[in-house]
Amino acid sequence: MAKYSALLVRVSGDNDDYSSTPLHCFMNYCRIRIWFARRMWINLRTIWNISS
Repeated sequence: MAKYSALLVRVSGDNDDYSSTPLHCFMNYCRIRIWFARRMWINLRTIWNISS
């Protein structure tokens, strides 16, 4: 029984790590994508202004 509860704690601890880590990565990914999109948009507008 003690072994089972220890396993349960370990599994729930792992799940906590897995639930927080992808979210963190996803937030970083979104931040990078937004920054990259903004940079691209500024570049496109600059090119558009130069060409027109």
